[in-house]
Amino acid sequence: MGKKSSSPPPAPDPYRTAAAQAQANKDSAVATLDLSAIDQYAPWGSTTFKREFDKNYGQQVPRAQVITLSPAQQRLYNRQTEIANRMAWKANQRTKTVPNSPFTLRGLPVAPKRNNYRLDRRRIEQDLYNRSRNLLRPDMDLESDRFQQSMANRGLPVGSGAYNNAYRQFKDSQDRVLQNVAADAVRQGGAEQSRLFGLDSNTRDRAVQERLLERTQDANEVAALLSGSPALPMPNYAGVAAPNVAPPDLQGAINQKYQADMNAYNARQQNSAATMQGIMGLASAFMMSSRAFKDDDAPPERILDGVKRLPVRSWRYRAEMKLGTERHIGPYAEDWQNTFGFGDGSTISVIDAVGVCLQAIKELAEEVNRLHDTQKDGRNSHATAV
Repeated sequence: MGKKSSSPPPAPDPYRTAAAQAQANKDSAVATLDLSAIDQYAPWGSTTFKREFDKNYGQQVPRAQVITLSPAQQRLYNRQTEIANRMAWKANQRTKTVPNSPFTLRGLPVAPKRNNYRLDRRRIEQDLYNRSRNLLRPDMDLESDRFQQSMANRGLPVGSGAYNNAYRQFKDSQDRVLQNVAADAVRQGGAEQSRLFGLDSNTRDRAVQERLLERTQDANEVAALLSGSPALPMPNYAGVAAPNVAPPDLQGAINQKYQADMNAYNARQQNSAATMQGIMGLASAFMMSSRAFKDDDAPPERILDGVKRLPVRSWRYRAEMKLGTERHIGPYAEDWQNTFGFGDGSTISVIDAVGVCLQAIKELAEEVNRLHDTQKDGRNSHATAV
């Protein structure tokens, strides 16, 4: 069995993987296009595909779709094209007469306003009133004579109270008749004003319509010529179901292989970790402490202050590490390295851990001895003073 690498398998090159998948997609698209390019033939013509050799694929691939009409359909198409060209030529000639100046209503009758007929209305009202009053005047004079005769027959002299009351009533009745005549004249005057306004409005509208017709007639004739061109239908062909050639999932296969390699690597790492745990256990029991195995001997710096600053946490290894689920207590390797300068920031050497603990215990013992000596000297000084 060959030696397994301790490094994780390299991740797939995304560019090479994408290029391989793109090539597979391209090959699939070309295969689908080639299978879909089915020539069609019908009584009115045919649809065929022109193929050319593509060096990238090493085969013939469809490059153009060619529609060929039957002889009868081709003659019909040529005639329709000729007619359309003639109509377009006539339309082009007719556009020369289409006006291009700004549209204007200059020269047309001015749009009427109702106030323009105010004087005519007053004149008509006055004429109607005078005419009606003149027609009623003989009857009103006759009634006045009868009224005077009636007063005389009754023996009521002019200027008496009874005469004045009777004359006032007679005069009011005649005034009401004249008021009705005036009101009727006002109504007829308003009707005549509306009639005159309507006549002038209709004259104005007809003039505008004629101006618009004159303006748009040439353009309408051009549009009629263009719309009168015969349609040029093309033959319809039944659709063909296009087969779909699915490309292989190269990206999925590459990723699956990479995942399998990673699983094998993780299994090896787990075994190595278990082995290292065994070694660390042995190292904690049997550390080589002889001077014969050591070099660069130097007294340690003060460790106790660092121990006081060093964070100690309770933790578990992550599930992907596969190093067990039991809870441990201890510092992090990063904090260990920052505090004491030992280790690589990822692991803590058992030798260093034991050495730090021993040095911290030694410094703590020195602190205890110093405190003990201080307290002893204090008691001796007190005894001497007494």
